[in-house]
Amino acid sequence: VQVHILIDSQGSGKIPDDIPPIMQDAGCEVKFFRRVEAPQIFFPWKLLKYNYPNHRRVLVIGGTGKVGSALVDALGGEGVDVRVMSRHPGKADASSGVEFVAGDMNHPDTLTAAFEGVNRCYLLTPLSQNEVELGLNAVEAAREAGVEHIVFQSVSHARDYPMIPHFASKVRILDRIRESGLSWAALFPTSFYQNDVALRDLILGP
Repeated sequence: VQVHILIDSQGSGKIPDDIPPIMQDAGCEVKFFRRVEAPQIFFPWKLLKYNYPNHRRVLVIGGTGKVGSALVDALGGEGVDVRVMSRHPGKADASSGVEFVAGDMNHPDTLTAAFEGVNRCYLLTPLSQNEVELGLNAVEAAREAGVEHIVFQSVSHARDYPMIPHFASKVRILDRIRESGLSWAALFPTSFYQNDVALRDLILGP
């Protein structure tokens, strides 16, 4: 098994000196990449670009975080017309060439303008007590706007752990996407390696 671990280039960017013990025990071949040099396997842009060759515009919801910003960079690098929805578009880097538009999933009336002229959407919902509501609002806005294809970022093994609210939220949002009639794809990534490093002492014990 080959495991790719993405190092956040906005943080320290330091490549770890050792492979996590659990991966050593499993005989995994581990490769570390900084985000700026990561292979295309990290970026789900192909799901957004190639399903409809005559693409017009892709709306990325959650495009200012670690995963979303990397996706936006990859799409832009392929010449895709990208629009990023943000609650604070004025804080965006205007020199990036990416269109930033105001929108808030807490307020469905703000989503209409964000989806105008969009035929594809990448939906990344944040960890929140009302994550389900946020996701359902976005899916409904996409459906009403006539979006042709939606890519939803869930989490690995979400259905196996319904006792975790964040996981349960992903399941309910994906179920709604399935029912919506939209063409869709879903991704089920694991957590950031940095999360395990932060919990190292707790995981390994005394």
